[in-house]
Amino acid sequence: MKGYTSLKVECTYNLENSAAKLNETQEGTLLLKGNKFKLTLSGREIISDGTNVWIVMKKAEEVHKKTQVDFNEELGFDPSKIFTVYEEGFKYQFLKETKEGAKTIEIIDLFPLEPGKKNYSRIRMNIDKEKSQIVSSKTFAKDGNTYTLTVKTLIPNAPSTDADFKVNEADFIKQGFEIVDFTE
Repeated sequence: MKGYTSLKVECTYNLENSAAKLNETQEGTLLLKGNKFKLTLSGREIISDGTNVWIVMKKAEEVHKKTQVDFNEELGFDPSKIFTVYEEGFKYQFLKETKEGAKTIEIIDLFPLEPGKKNYSRIRMNIDKEKSQIVSSKTFAKDGNTYTLTVKTLIPNAPSTDADFKVNEADFIKQGFEIVDFTE
């Protein structure tokens, strides 16, 4: 994200667990601005103003509110740093270079320096060598799940305002949503 004021990413998100015969893929949009983010996936939004995170579940008519710190600890990383996660706290292993169409892709594994404090064992990054941009990221969780984020389009300096990262709980209450506040 360095050099950009914001990023908008159209992506696919895949959760796979072969032991549980689970393979779910969702289309989504991720908007990043500084330490704030908004992720929209299949009827669910996760919005962070940098201090708190709201998980809006439209079908369940619920909004869960958590502190950014608690949310990051549960997830194992800070989603606002998804494109810069590699910058600290990891050792690297270059695996290989491969071709995907006309693109040269570098495949790199990241291993946490403090693996006992993480809920994953490694992250595999596929990087477009020419653009120095992430093509995909695959996280290998210790519970057997793998989470893959594949970038379809990436728009640097996408238009955004602070309002994109705000949640007005009163509006959701008026619509009949229950607010479950885990910050208290």
